[in-house]
Amino acid sequence: MTHKFIINIVGLILLCCVQCGYAQVENAGLRPVASIEPSKDQLMQIERKYGMFIHFGINTFHNEEWTDGSKPVESYAPSKVDAEQWVRSARDAGMKYVIFIAKHHEGFCLWDSKYTDYDVASSGNTADVVTEVAIRLVKNIILAWDYTTLCGIEK
Repeated sequence: MTHKFIINIVGLILLCCVQCGYAQVENAGLRPVASIEPSKDQLMQIERKYGMFIHFGINTFHNEEWTDGSKPVESYAPSKVDAEQWVRSARDAGMKYVIFIAKHHEGFCLWDSKYTDYDVASSGNTADVVTEVAIRLVKNIILAWDYTTLCGIEK
């Protein structure tokens, strides 16, 4: 099995879990309910303890946290993407997981998307950052999650 095959399978499973879970919640008309007891998933996250949250994308090059998708794709211009260094730093610091933001709410994709031109393939640096990070995570045996923003979605 190749790394790309493994990464694609893991990504597909994560995507299905996120999409199915969200669809069930939305179809049932459910909203989050406050609790004084942590859920099973929250307890699992607590047990993982120390991890890294990588938030890198087009907004990085505008020194802004939030944008609306109107930043020109050409402005995504890293001179180099060193995913090996990112993941090695996490591993060397003793981190057990990495949450990687592959696409934030402004819509810029850190991979070559077949659904939009607002992606790395249309920018000055066409490196598939998602694949690069995923390969390094597998190599360094660190748990990984993609993070999906659901900003502005209310029932």
